[in-house]
Amino acid sequence: MALIILTSIFIAILTFSLCIIYRRQEIFKIRSKIGLKGPETHWFWGNLKLVIKRIAANGYNDSPTWHQELYFGTELDIILSNEEDIKEVSLLQNTYATGWKSNRTAIAPIFAAGKIKAMHETVSSKIDTFLEILEEKSRNSEENFDIYEDFQRLSLDIIGKCAFAIDSDCQRDETDVFYVQARKFVSSVDIRKSWILIASFMLPELSWIWKALYRFTDLAAAEIPLINGLSDIYERRLAGEGYDSVDLLKLLLDRGMSKKEVTENCFAFLIAGYETSSTAMVYGAYLLANFNAKVCQSDITIRNQFYPKGCVVKAQPYTIHRLSSNWENPEEFNPDRFLFSEESLSKLRWIPFGIGPRYCIGMRFAEMEFKTTMVKLVEKFELGIREGEEPDLIPECVGVILRPKGPVRLELKLR
Repeated sequence: MALIILTSIFIAILTFSLCIIYRRQEIFKIRSKIGLKGPETHWFWGNLKLVIKRIAANGYNDSPTWHQELYFGTELDIILSNEEDIKEVSLLQNTYATGWKSNRTAIAPIFAAGKIKAMHETVSSKIDTFLEILEEKSRNSEENFDIYEDFQRLSLDIIGKCAFAIDSDCQRDETDVFYVQARKFVSSVDIRKSWILIASFMLPELSWIWKALYRFTDLAAAEIPLINGLSDIYERRLAGEGYDSVDLLKLLLDRGMSKKEVTENCFAFLIAGYETSSTAMVYGAYLLANFNAKVCQSDITIRNQFYPKGCVVKAQPYTIHRLSSNWENPEEFNPDRFLFSEESLSKLRWIPFGIGPRYCIGMRFAEMEFKTTMVKLVEKFELGIREGEEPDLIPECVGVILRPKGPVRLELKLR
């Protein structure tokens, strides 16, 4: 009896394995069938082992890999870099995928100018705390300090209040629960550190196993406390607490969204708005410190290619922003490259917030946060860089976000 059971299990596993191999072989033939080139595929892993190997060696700063059409596991990823291709695909976004449009329609009013203005006071108060901390540091130390850490704390503090409705103190308290959990969660979203992400890409056919094991991962250990805290606030808000609050959570509830939808959108706000905003602000601060003397001088089938159903077609901003055909010396930090006419900038060379109907919905909030911080910062401080302490501004990708490689040490003088 035991032999029969073991034989049946063996046959089932063998059959399942052969089906997976056959399915993958058929998928791996698609690229050549539609006339696209890419690195040679492994008979089982596609290009995934190559991608992981190069990420391990070079981080995500490996532009040549992302210029190609490759298989990320069993999924064909077609990376667009031609401006006309990107334009055509962005115009077709209403014709594929489901669900996103109704969700987008419900969320879009939350990021209208009036709602953003209502949250400005909250953002401004967090920036005031940020400036107080910088003033204390500048008074108590004659040495430059890494301002990037302060920008990170500021952006987390803003997200904590505006998205999660938490009265956090990320800027002054290193043990703040939201600060610790949010940073742990964001740093865990990295394929180089997460075995569950690697496994799910390598064997998506076993997704039911990975879902069952997810709760035992570091990623879940960081995510679950945030979800539980958000769930608790959600229930209290439904009971009428914080009725007069102006934050993303209340605005989502006013739109009649479920707990699941609220949680998903708040987490999207965390991932999209944390290190992106802090990195933009630290580069802006560096630029202001380096060019204090500068003043304003004046008042900015697709194209004969067949794409099969099921493949992923994407405009990769990291690649597009580093193509020598689009930019001279693309790896150099040179903001003056944007001093073009409006006509020149209209081309799809610069898409930090994406393009088309699915562009980043939080763009206005991010711009408001950035501009308010920069204005208040230069209003209170004169920024400078001491000779010999120029920061390394070449970015690296940590997790899914670009950030400076090393500390950005600036000199701050009260005006």
